[in-house]
Amino acid sequence: MLSVFHYQFSGVGLVAVLCSILSTHLLSSANYTTASAHRKELFSTSLTSITHLGSTYSEQFRAVIGSSPALKSAIEQAAILNQTNKAAEQKRIEEANKRKEQANKPAIQLKMNFGNFN
Repeated sequence: MLSVFHYQFSGVGLVAVLCSILSTHLLSSANYTTASAHRKELFSTSLTSITHLGSTYSEQFRAVIGSSPALKSAIEQAAILNQTNKAAEQKRIEEANKRKEQANKPAIQLKMNFGNFN
């Protein structure tokens, strides 16, 4: 997605600029519930890009995060929100599957097995 990641650089300037730009697309928990599907996808992609940036250029990323407590706080809150939403989505999927399985079960349990009759 971001081909800029592949360029070599020595300073924290590019990391700072990328973090600033990507962090503008992060949502707070209050904004997440009312956000559109596209905005949520942009949030997820931005957080993934920030995570990739942090793992690829860890020294520069730590320097940027260390110098900006507001940025650090925004990224931490976004990561927590993302984990919470993924867990909630997984729980909804499991509950839907459980309801589907229960709907397929017969309401009456027979004591005799009629499976042998053709």
